Amino acid sequence: MHALPRVATGLLLALSISGCGANRPDATVSALASTYTPAEFESAEAVQLALLERECDKGDGEACHEAATLWREAFRNRSLEARPAIQRLDMRAVELLTPLCEEGAGLACFTVAEIVDHPRNRVRDPERAAGLYEMARGLLPDLCEQGSVEACGALMTMLGDGLGGPVDSAESDRLYLEALRLSAAACASGDVELCDRYHVWWYAWMDTPDEAAALAHLRAARELFDAECDKGDSTACRKLAPTYNTIDLRDDTDDQPRARLLYQKACQLGDVGACIRAGELWNLKHSRDRVQARKYYERACNGGRATGCIEAADLCLRADVRTARAFLDRACELGSATGCRRLADMLVQGYGGAADPARARELFKRVRELWSPSCEFGTGLPAAEDCNRLGDLLGEAAGNLAEPAQAEKAYSKARSTYSEECRAGDGWSCLMAADLAGRGLGGAADRKEAEGYRRLVCETNLANHFCSDGKPVRDIEVKITVDESTVIFSY
Repeated sequence: MHALPRVATGLLLALSISGCGANRPDATVSALASTYTPAEFESAEAVQLALLERECDKGDGEACHEAATLWREAFRNRSLEARPAIQRLDMRAVELLTPLCEEGAGLACFTVAEIVDHPRNRVRDPERAAGLYEMARGLLPDLCEQGSVEACGALMTMLGDGLGGPVDSAESDRLYLEALRLSAAACASGDVELCDRYHVWWYAWMDTPDEAAALAHLRAARELFDAECDKGDSTACRKLAPTYNTIDLRDDTDDQPRARLLYQKACQLGDVGACIRAGELWNLKHSRDRVQARKYYERACNGGRATGCIEAADLCLRADVRTARAFLDRACELGSATGCRRLADMLVQGYGGAADPARARELFKRVRELWSPSCEFGTGLPAAEDCNRLGDLLGEAAGNLAEPAQAEKAYSKARSTYSEECRAGDGWSCLMAADLAGRGLGGAADRKEAEGYRRLVCETNLANHFCSDGKPVRDIEVKITVDESTVIFSY
């Protein structure tokens, strides 16, 4: 692995935890360190983010957008610190890229459109986004013809989803194949970034107009990523892993042990996200090894990823509640809303340590301030997610922090919005609508309604996970992570 530079960042912590009940987190370490310091290993994501933010500060609009995207992917919208950072970076990206768009840069127009079209952004302006998408549709065809994977991919998305103009499925499919061809050429030339520009494994997992082309791309990518992984490139190891953990490949059976080994290798090389994935694969029902799962979740926690702390806390909860509380304390220090919420409950009850009602109320207030605006004023899936979380917060809080009436109001909006998104074709929303209807949250319990949502899953992007021959499958377990929330659906 190439040596990583020592750069300024606020994302990495020193933490050593070898198991439940031993070497608990040191609460004196600042959650947001002012300088980059190696922990048990160096975090490739932290370094990448710091470098992108540095380029953003120099006036690179695309770097601002990429940094915001990395914040979303790595730290999720449930982080108390992530949202302000994302908003700052997105607004800076809009400021820098708008003049380029006005000068005829089609990709700049597309990027600004994506930002102002995002449901959670303060700069959201759907009308402006529509105009920018229309401009991008007029500007990008020439760039695509010149061999730009990004341009072809952007056009594919706009034509397929009807952004900036009517849907054109046939042309979208043609552009998909062109992007696939260009990505495969990038694989052959050794360009790791463009080879996986649109996640090569996804091409083989999704419905594709040319299965043979998708699998050829997959094989070319595997060859490149395998070679780079052998050289110690953690990113290549992480990119290679999901190509062996894809249930719908026609040329190979699902090879989860191999995927797990690759995630473990990437984790050892410093990729914090890979540590999370390794822990998840060790924690699945059919291959569960709690000791191994905890080991990798702890490594992620060591690397400053709150999700790892939360998952480690879950694994420790029964065996050592004091260590579980220490993990949640660390997650909260890292800015995790989930960690703060669960820690507040423990502080109210004095569970795993001394009670501290005053701190519990302060944490509860911080988390509520994070989710309430999006729930009340937002739209679409992001609003549904935050309303659901707000309902959990207000309905499940310990002691006098609970507010059942407000919780039911939040659940009601979540349930109706999930229902709308489900009927628009979003599989996750169908699952969540079924869950709320089945449990009687946001309205009366209705098994028939819940079963209807489960059937609708079979018409969505999650059909391969939950359905067989167009009908819901029973007695299965699928683990899905959205933001920091890991949900295990068992049917």
